Amino acid sequence: MDWISVFISLAALLWLSWRDPKRRRVFGLAPLTPTPPPAWPGWALVFVPAVFLLLFGTAAGVVIWMGSVCAFGWMVVAITPDHWRSCRRALDHMGNQFERKIQNWMD
Repeated sequence: MDWISVFISLAALLWLSWRDPKRRRVFGLAPLTPTPPPAWPGWALVFVPAVFLLLFGTAAGVVIWMGSVCAFGWMVVAITPDHWRSCRRALDHMGNQFERKIQNWMD
């Protein structure tokens, strides 16, 4: 249950960072809509697993959740636009290499 709640919170943090208008502008991405949807559902998804851990889990689970969410949040914030672009290029290159290897294997 501890890791499920961590993954739910991490997915919500990624969703919040993906839809943040200022972050999208800095990273050179197009705005999602003229008026962005409210952020409270994402924040609820971040913190609801902690409530379930407090009610049904253990104290160690809450500490694991807090540490994981804090560390992952800092990791998301630390990614600069230049680093993001270089990672994206590297992943595209790796995907192209993998696709060529699969094509060679299939032939």
